[in-house]
Amino acid sequence: MQSNKNSRSRAPRYSGPPNKLSDMLGDIPFSPIRIVDDSSGFWKCSEPDLKKYTLGDQLPEKTSLRIGENPGLLKLGYDSFSMKITPEETQILGTNERSSVYAIRLLGEFATMGGGEVPTGIIEDGSVIEDRGYMLDVSRGRIPRKHQFIRLLDYLSLLRYNHLELYFEHTFAYKNHETVWKDWSPLSSEDIIFLDRECRIRGIELVPNQNSFGHMRTWLEHKEYKHLAECPEGFEDPWGSWRDYPFSFSPVEPEVFTLLEELYDELLPHFSSTRFNVGLDETFDLSQGKSKQLCDVSGKGRVYLDYLKQVHQMVNNRNHKMLFWGDIIQNHEELVDELPPEVTAVEWGYEDDHDFDGRSRKLKENRIEFINAPGTSLWNTAAGRYNIACKNIDIAVDALEKYEGTGLLLTDWGDNGHIPPPDLSWPLIAYSAFRSWQGIELEIKNPVRWYLKSILLAEPEQIGQLENIYLHISNLDEMAGSKIMNGSVLCTALFTFDTPNGKGILDNLPQEKIGIFETLIEQTKKELNELEGNMSPSLEKFVEDIRFALLLASYGLEALKWHMNCGIPEKIQNKYSELEAKLRTLWHRDYRDGGYDFSISHLNKIVLHSNKQEK
Repeated sequence: MQSNKNSRSRAPRYSGPPNKLSDMLGDIPFSPIRIVDDSSGFWKCSEPDLKKYTLGDQLPEKTSLRIGENPGLLKLGYDSFSMKITPEETQILGTNERSSVYAIRLLGEFATMGGGEVPTGIIEDGSVIEDRGYMLDVSRGRIPRKHQFIRLLDYLSLLRYNHLELYFEHTFAYKNHETVWKDWSPLSSEDIIFLDRECRIRGIELVPNQNSFGHMRTWLEHKEYKHLAECPEGFEDPWGSWRDYPFSFSPVEPEVFTLLEELYDELLPHFSSTRFNVGLDETFDLSQGKSKQLCDVSGKGRVYLDYLKQVHQMVNNRNHKMLFWGDIIQNHEELVDELPPEVTAVEWGYEDDHDFDGRSRKLKENRIEFINAPGTSLWNTAAGRYNIACKNIDIAVDALEKYEGTGLLLTDWGDNGHIPPPDLSWPLIAYSAFRSWQGIELEIKNPVRWYLKSILLAEPEQIGQLENIYLHISNLDEMAGSKIMNGSVLCTALFTFDTPNGKGILDNLPQEKIGIFETLIEQTKKELNELEGNMSPSLEKFVEDIRFALLLASYGLEALKWHMNCGIPEKIQNKYSELEAKLRTLWHRDYRDGGYDFSISHLNKIVLHSNKQEK
């Protein structure tokens, strides 16, 4: 294979270097495109949309673009394309419309990086994973404003994601259920129609996601719905904590299915997708209340499966394909082969040793289509668990390839109020994209550096500094020699200190860890204060988010000191006041007002507790 040196070194800014370049004979001036032929008729994106989302403001004048469909290109991978660039015209062949969008954007990126020149020759590319998805939790407080949604969609599209889910519990404005969502600034019908269109333009399928069994507290705590709960007055969770609120729908309440029918009929028509994630995860209280007798007779797994089948029938009747979280059914191995054959199980797990391999194998053996869902691990931390998240994504992808899973769904949850800055997960969104797309070895090795250089436009001398700062704050527990599941020590001291699990973590933490955390936080602050040079607006935002994460970590440190009898409530209160003021500013700029008070109730929990204990 021959290649032009300049073309090879000028890797596209967003998409990464393509899998194959051949007959690269040199660069030619880039002339903006015009569509002159679409003999296949499969091209449906309008030319204005095409320019807007692939080539920016350049006007079509000279170079012809011939677009055609060639399913034979699937040998290159999913969403694959072949692009032949000559001085006379650019010819693009793709397996679908989306892959042609990728090719056209790649052409524009070459022009941008080449100072107006593009390489001649043949460029081929394709993905190793068919379904490349991202799920954002919009039910724990943060719901993006429109400009923040667009910013996210642009980023996902640039990274060639083709699947997006917004996790709903109570944050869609169902017309007959205002009681549930009135204080949350929910997404309206108009919002979803708008987002669905914007996703389609970018080659992304917006898949509806409405939990339908567990995690329904925000419905069931209202008197109008409390009678539908499995345990109306509370239940004991798997970690030994008593939760004094209802959590799951009861499978023995017929009205539950009537409500779900109504919700599905209203929600689904807003989406062009014919897939639907119905949740069904973490039904912690099943068998503790109204269904106890039925579970004692039939078995808890059987009761769960029967509920799942009823939900599946409702989804199937609406001509949708059902996705569901696979955690509960995986715990009842004897029932997996009774799942409806049309469903897709979403196998989730967020640690670096989650058994994606064994659980994927089980689904494969039972001929159940599956998606693996690792996580960004930003939740319950100050700035994430970067190294753990990368390994978590790695083992999820490895199992997908080994057992022929159909997709990867990177989850971004917001447990305990969605406090840490969401953008701090964006390097991991890039990492997941690179692992899902083949042949991008350079970026796989260093997605943080890629993100700083290509997206935030950091100056060369800033990149190394910022990379170290980000990796320090996002690996704080690991650097301190502490590792806990699904969270961090400092946020345990803030949010779950009063649970049996939280007490166990804090009671067994060596006293010297306080000094280690303090040193790491202060050193990272010092490194950030030494940062110099001009900053793009996006880089300024990133640095602002890092400062907030450091403030959150410092707040957690004061809470940890108090738990270990070497801190005082006044310092906790002072840190809280500073943090809350900063959060208020950052939140209302990019996220809807509803949900803010809910999140603050998590943030000030330790303040109220410490003050009460002192009195």
